[in-house]
Amino acid sequence: MDFQFFIDTLNRRKWLLIGVSLLAAIATLLVMLQMPQKYRANTQVSTGIIDYKGVRLERENPFVQKFQVENAFSNLITNMQGRATLSKLSELMLAHDLTSSTPFREPDWENVENLKDPSMIDLEAAKRVLISRMDSTHNQNSMHPASSNGVRISKIAEAYGYDFDNLRKELMVSRIGDTDYLDISFVTKDPELSYFMVTKYVEMFINDFKTDQSSEELKELSFYTDRVMAKKAEIDSIQAEIDQYKGAKSVVDLDEQQRAVVGQLRDIEQSIEERRREIRGYENALAEIKAERTTAGSGKAKRSAAIATANARLDRTKKELQVLLSKVDRVDNPGPVEELIAKKREELQARTERVASLKRNGEAKIEDRIVDLEQQELEAEIELQSARKAVASMEREAGRLRGRTSGLVNDEAFLSQLSTALAIQSTEYNKLLEKKDAAEVIFSRSEHPMTVVEPAEVPEKHESRQIPLVTMFSAVATGTMFALGLFLVTLLDNKLRSPDQLRTLFKKDAIATVTRINTKKFSLLRLFGNEALPKAPQRWIEGIRSLRYSVEQSGKKIIQVTSLDAQAGKSTVVAGLAKSFARANERVLLLDLNFKNNTLSAYSNVDAHAHPFELNYDPSKMPSASAWFELDGMDIVGNMGGFRSLAEVLSTSDFHSKLNLLVEDYDHILIESAALNLYADSRELAAYVDSILCVLDADSKVDAAGRESMAWLEAQGPRFAGYVLNRVEHKMLK
Repeated sequence: MDFQFFIDTLNRRKWLLIGVSLLAAIATLLVMLQMPQKYRANTQVSTGIIDYKGVRLERENPFVQKFQVENAFSNLITNMQGRATLSKLSELMLAHDLTSSTPFREPDWENVENLKDPSMIDLEAAKRVLISRMDSTHNQNSMHPASSNGVRISKIAEAYGYDFDNLRKELMVSRIGDTDYLDISFVTKDPELSYFMVTKYVEMFINDFKTDQSSEELKELSFYTDRVMAKKAEIDSIQAEIDQYKGAKSVVDLDEQQRAVVGQLRDIEQSIEERRREIRGYENALAEIKAERTTAGSGKAKRSAAIATANARLDRTKKELQVLLSKVDRVDNPGPVEELIAKKREELQARTERVASLKRNGEAKIEDRIVDLEQQELEAEIELQSARKAVASMEREAGRLRGRTSGLVNDEAFLSQLSTALAIQSTEYNKLLEKKDAAEVIFSRSEHPMTVVEPAEVPEKHESRQIPLVTMFSAVATGTMFALGLFLVTLLDNKLRSPDQLRTLFKKDAIATVTRINTKKFSLLRLFGNEALPKAPQRWIEGIRSLRYSVEQSGKKIIQVTSLDAQAGKSTVVAGLAKSFARANERVLLLDLNFKNNTLSAYSNVDAHAHPFELNYDPSKMPSASAWFELDGMDIVGNMGGFRSLAEVLSTSDFHSKLNLLVEDYDHILIESAALNLYADSRELAAYVDSILCVLDADSKVDAAGRESMAWLEAQGPRFAGYVLNRVEHKMLK
């Protein structure tokens, strides 16, 4: 949403905006004039905070000093505005009005909750109680007495307007710049009352301040004395704990003891490392012996397996030889068998020698080597076990020394903690000692610094209420808030109210914008006549002419006019466009193919030379035409409506051929079709036309179905001519 849209929105509602601002200004002015005039009486007092009690800026940290001064002023102002102080002033003012013949205020018993109109006896009892409190030392109690003769004095004070809430609103206490002065003022409707209240309040507070401060320095000195003694006791307790712990743990020289234990632990760890290297050597040697023994046993097993295999082959050869010998006597030709017998005897001889050779080689040597390896393995295991026992013994000793080292570390940590606590307590002790000495100095020269430097005067002029400024501010603030609210409402409005809104919501521009027209007041004949028209209908005509120009420039002849929803004003746009073409001496044919809402067909009973293409046309069944359309001088083809789709109606006719014939007789053929969101007719008709125009109702929203229809229109490519924004309010246009 651009800035220009915001300006246009405000410009369209400028008189409403001006009216709201003016109404707010008038209301504020009336309220301000009804407000009573108020008078301020003020006085200035010196607090003595900056130079009191020996504080010197050049001797202190400036940042700390500034914080201390500001904190002291804040504490003093809070005390002056507190309930305890204002309760005393409440009783003082109430006692004055109850005892004086000219009271400042009259009680308002009706506006006090849970209080009936008190009798004179009740008021006299309250007066006696208040006078007694003003004249006695009991005045140190700042709270109202609970009741007097059954009536709470706090309720009486509320009736007179002297309760805490009212006094707190009327009292103002503030520091004057960075000075040592305070400005104290009361603002009431009566100048004499303002003067009396500020005078009595300052007098009362200074007296109470002096009374309280007379013992303040002594209390402060006693406080720091007690704190110094308590802190010294804490230091002695920590030192005694350190001495007791060293005695119980036999800690003489902690550093030397730690070095000795660490040295012993280092020697033992070195010995353990050496023994571990020996163990790794024994383990490696034992592994090698076991591997060699395993290899020797494996060789023996292999030789035994080879001997068994050779014997098996030898037995098999003997059996084969016996079989051949048994065949010699049974065959007629023993020659080949005898050759086989000779070869088999040679094989038998070779296998016999093989078995003998395997039995002769190294059987006794292998057995001796295995026995020797077993002896070496036993000796290596004995050495390995001995080394492991030695390492275990040394590790136990190392563990003992580590425990001793850990104990010494814990001792060091504990003693270090106690030493740190002792140092902290000693630092705090020194600071408390310095504050105790300073309190002694202050107590020795105590004084009361708060004094009046500028006494109050009776105010002669009431406070300016800045009526013009407040009224102007009210008008500006109300106008600004109304403008923002108006813009927010406009921003959240999703209706297509203007071309800017269409561009903002859908990033699309309308090829023509047609304003709303009063069809009962302005007919087509009047609109396109020679009459001078008002600005609104003139804008409608210019919108139609702009649409006509766009259609002419496109060069397309068969124009389909559709819409997203029904009742978008298609018939009005089509009729106006046709009239505009007729006024430009162009031949135009209106073809109503909106079978679901055949509004345009109602005006087909105009005079025409012929209806070259009729769809079940029957003039007697057509509705009556209104006067607005007056479409004389042009041809219209209507329809009788129905529930069939366009494709079903045109299925029995060659619509393409008929349109081609009509194009030869007319400059433009305007076809009105049904709404895209509701019916398929418009999409079915798209195949027969040159161009598609979509009429959008400016007073409607585009829902999901509408966005889908817009996407379909965009998908038609060059065939889609654009959108016509209809029924736009004249004031929405620049």
